[in-house]
Amino acid sequence: MKMMIVNVDMQVQPVIEYFKNIQREDQIPEAIKRGLNMLADRFQQRMRERIESSFKIKDSRKKFIFNSIKISKVNRATKTKWNVTISVEYAQLASFEEGQAHTPANGRSLLAAQAGKLTNKIVRGSNALAMRNLTFGSGTIQPHQTGGNRTFSLKSDTGSLMIFQRTGKRTIKPIYRMTSRITRPVKPHFIDTANQIVSSEYQEVFTQAIEQVFKSMRPKK
Repeated sequence: MKMMIVNVDMQVQPVIEYFKNIQREDQIPEAIKRGLNMLADRFQQRMRERIESSFKIKDSRKKFIFNSIKISKVNRATKTKWNVTISVEYAQLASFEEGQAHTPANGRSLLAAQAGKLTNKIVRGSNALAMRNLTFGSGTIQPHQTGGNRTFSLKSDTGSLMIFQRTGKRTIKPIYRMTSRITRPVKPHFIDTANQIVSSEYQEVFTQAIEQVFKSMRPKK
């Protein structure tokens, strides 16, 4: 199973300087630990919101997918370990983030890439034009095959193997182009989201962390 790790660098020097100025260097580890973990929690929440807005997810799968954006207890920041590791443990999400190539399987040598009005659209399994619903059969599609919903395969003028849908007595429209490789679009933008949170929310989060530490710290011995 593929897993993606999100790494984001940030400066903690302002926190260190604050506690040095009030001569409470002993509180630096606690403040940095709190701030890093709070930022990580915000990132985790934002990613769940982005996933929900980018994909149509069944309620029965939502908990599993959300939980795959994981911050294990051992991967949280501590007073002696100033970093947090956030892992994306669902392989499909990782592949969308990286725009990985999708290649044929199950004995096939070609994949169907959306064409015509379907280009750049998500064709869900419930759509009558989804490949799974066109009943072309197993194995690699060949020219002059027929499928469901008035579809058929044919080589175009450029030599590409295409799947067309008959829309009238003399009219057809392209719906798929057969290819040996498809690059998945980048959708979740994990890295961009993480960097955006660090850029826009760093000061607010670490101010809260410092305030929490300041309220709870005991007089210096």
